Amino acid sequence: MVTKVVVFVVTMRVYNISFSIAGAAALIWAIWLQRNDCVFDRKQPKSLLQVLFRETFWLRQWAKLQRHEEQVRLTCAAQNLEEAGLRVFNSFGWSAPARISYV
Repeated sequence: MVTKVVVFVVTMRVYNISFSIAGAAALIWAIWLQRNDCVFDRKQPKSLLQVLFRETFWLRQWAKLQRHEEQVRLTCAAQNLEEAGLRVFNSFGWSAPARISYV
């Protein structure tokens, strides 16, 4: 979990503590929601990317509530985090386009 927060901060390239807190909060919220799915709905997590994309979804939702300047930064941070996660999974042979369907 700590490594995800570090990756978030590095990919953001923004040294503002409030953005780091927003990213950490989105990650913790995504983990909590995944836990609830497992406990209450008896769903098995498909991959860590499911948690990662859920985190970036909530980060983008949070960005909509911010001023325009912060919106752009948070949206870019979410995109960078997704790209970094996909690069990590691709480096281990996981093919994202084969598993993720874009709407």
